[in-house]
Amino acid sequence: MSGTLHRSLERHLRRLGIDPERGPSTPEQWAAFLDRVNGSFEAFDRERYVVQRSMEVSSREMESLHEAVRRDKERLSAVVEALPEAVVWLDDQLAVEDGNIQSVGLLGRRNAGRRIADLLELLTAQKVPMALPTSVEGLGGGLEEPDGWVSLPDGRRIPAAWTLVPVEGDHGEGALLVVSDLTERKQREQALRAAELDAEVSRRSRASRGRFLADMSHELRTPLNAILGYTELLMEEHEAADDLQRIHRASRHLLALINDLLDLSKIDAGKMQYDLRDVAVGPIVEDVLDTLRPVAAEQGNALRARLAEATVVADARRLSQCLLNLVGNACKFTTDGRVDVEVEVTAQRVRLHVRDTGVGIAPDDLERVFQAFAQADEVSGRGTGLGLPLTRALAVGMGGDLTATSVPGEGSTFTLVLPRAR
Repeated sequence: MSGTLHRSLERHLRRLGIDPERGPSTPEQWAAFLDRVNGSFEAFDRERYVVQRSMEVSSREMESLHEAVRRDKERLSAVVEALPEAVVWLDDQLAVEDGNIQSVGLLGRRNAGRRIADLLELLTAQKVPMALPTSVEGLGGGLEEPDGWVSLPDGRRIPAAWTLVPVEGDHGEGALLVVSDLTERKQREQALRAAELDAEVSRRSRASRGRFLADMSHELRTPLNAILGYTELLMEEHEAADDLQRIHRASRHLLALINDLLDLSKIDAGKMQYDLRDVAVGPIVEDVLDTLRPVAAEQGNALRARLAEATVVADARRLSQCLLNLVGNACKFTTDGRVDVEVEVTAQRVRLHVRDTGVGIAPDDLERVFQAFAQADEVSGRGTGLGLPLTRALAVGMGGDLTATSVPGEGSTFTLVLPRAR
């Protein structure tokens, strides 16, 4: 055989024990040699198939990997676009390459290729301009100011947190500038400081007003108690004491107003104290109605009560004071009508409804009657505006509330709500 025999064939001949120079000499040797060569080709075909399949799998894996990278880039781009901060990509010379939508408001349009130092001025918290390097190499570890300022291309200067850091990108080194506009936060902080200042001024004003009301109430009560005492003595000595009775009633009314002022000042100062315990409602309601029947009779009103057995957690003296205010008001603003007191018991609360058929209150004025020193238009000039605000404050202090409904010309209903005793 030729001396240029292929080494694979020579290897097959030697493994069959045949001299490569002479080649197969018998039919058996030729048959064995051909079987050997065919087996080699079959193995080669199998290997080629495996390689092709591996290449196909690798190609699909690469496509899948490229698709995953593309999706990740899209997600990252969407996240960056949604950021409230302006994000600007810079090249190695710190010139603008790209940016998210927020950067448009910061830099304006058509600024690609321009150096960031020519567009913006980054300042410290003390409004000192930062000297920017000419390339990313001069950035070192980066620059940062969490409470600084930025001067914009349009001449505006805004409070901002900014960061300028070097990054490795697809095309080599570059930098990333992130700017967060702090204008709204600064405005909120200023508004908060102003509100805190107003609250402090209001607190001091309330404290001063409370001290004044308390001092004046005490000063006024002393001579009034003396007037009441001397009036009662004179009434005992004189049979015809109509004038003295008028003086006595007026003095008691004035004393009640002073006591209301004193209670309001205590509540305003947070110094009102309550003796909370289980209190039966029925006897207190009956006592209040007995006290106010002469007042109701003067106005031509009928007093009626529909009571249910009920026990509340309250201060008995303050509960009586609340009912005296509510029933007294109803009698005052009702003429030739009716004032009803109804006790309603629920699982957790007891509601005391005081209904009258008086002048009523306009819807726009309904809430104003609970403001101290305020009077609704329909009853202007007929009271001081202390009773209802004080009654609601006392109700809240005892863990309850006071609400009202009214129809002008038909009457009003005030509901005192208190916790039911267990």
